[in-house]
Amino acid sequence: MLPDRNNRHIYSLTWEVLRREGFSRPLHMQPWPGVDLLVPFHRRSTCVLPQAFSPRIPAAGRALSVVGRSAACASCGYLLVAVLGRWTDEVLRILDGGGVRFCSLDRLEETVKGTT
Repeated sequence: MLPDRNNRHIYSLTWEVLRREGFSRPLHMQPWPGVDLLVPFHRRSTCVLPQAFSPRIPAAGRALSVVGRSAACASCGYLLVAVLGRWTDEVLRILDGGGVRFCSLDRLEETVKGTT
């Protein structure tokens, strides 16, 4: 888990890792008519979504949003990997139950190496 100060910078910290792995940014897709989705980083069929769970937004609601984004990406042929800056047991249960692939920042490089 990242310290609070670094948690706010999960986007830029994620990009530092992904840039070396050949990722681009961003990817705009339309999984269903009238539904636009923007994912900040992608490479071939893998999308990466950094997430900093903060007290300002209920963690369960944000986790459910990530599950929905993962389903939308899958409907377009992409695998979504969520990079978590902070998390709770509830967040992990929701993401795991929704079939979302997730990792911490320190495991990101090895997680995306196994994807296309």
